[in-house]
Amino acid sequence: MFKKNFFLVFYIFLILGSFISISANSWFLAWLGFEINIIRFIPLILHQINFNFTEIAIKYFLIQAFASLILIIISVKEIYNSLLLNFSFHSSIIFMALALKIGVAPFHFWFPQITKNMKWSLIFILFSWQKIAPLFLIASFSRVYIISFLALSSAILGAWGGINQSNFKLILTFSSIAHRGWLIMLINSSISLTSLYFSVYIFTVAFIIWTFFFLRKKNIKKYKS
Repeated sequence: MFKKNFFLVFYIFLILGSFISISANSWFLAWLGFEINIIRFIPLILHQINFNFTEIAIKYFLIQAFASLILIIISVKEIYNSLLLNFSFHSSIIFMALALKIGVAPFHFWFPQITKNMKWSLIFILFSWQKIAPLFLIASFSRVYIISFLALSSAILGAWGGINQSNFKLILTFSSIAHRGWLIMLINSSISLTSLYFSVYIFTVAFIIWTFFFLRKKNIKKYKS
């Protein structure tokens, strides 16, 4: 009973952190929301202490911490009003940090490494809820060329990376990377269309993950006669 309540608190703060980032009116508050989210997600990964889960937690923490470091540096500059010196350069750095956080290609190198041995329930959270805050903040940018490049890279590399995969988790991971590209492209043109696309994607992924979880299958080869 205590363990269930303990994890419930983590889920509550996980949601709270994302809401803080979404509703932030400064990059410092956005950074704070991301930090609350990260601190509460990592203990969920470490529900069991073993080598695989520890490795996943460390990799996830290092990537997210590096991206958060960029945000906190920019937020400090924002406080001291030095962003006006080169706003275009700083906005590009922030955009890249958010792309790294969400795992958009070509910053997706860390994503397949942590999902391969992750629990199905945490994979679903990573594919759905953990996308919302970075996507929402990315929507505030108008750097069309950068957005188009990242969207096209994600769509191509995501589709290409999943071609020769036999592991279901990796197939879904590369599919998620590809869908990130389409979401980034849509989010700057139509919020309603993006919401519809993202909702359909979440329900589809939830059904697939639920099926794989109950079938206890991890590899396509296991279905071969």
